[in-house]
Amino acid sequence: MENYFVDGDTVIAEGTIEGKTSAGREYEGIGLVDVFEFDGEEFAELRVYLDYSGILSELPEDVPDYRE
Repeated sequence: MENYFVDGDTVIAEGTIEGKTSAGREYEGIGLVDVFEFDGEEFAELRVYLDYSGILSELPEDVPDYRE
């Protein structure tokens, strides 16, 4: 995670991830945002937003593109 923002009971964390697709292609620098919601001191909810287009662009050409 590279940046954190706090607004009341909400924390937003921005960063990037790296890994490997099921086809074996490696990827890095894929954008990620986590949104944490708290109810006082209790953790209430987590939402994760990932730039899937960055991962899909790493798939081999023979994999069907269902985005079209």
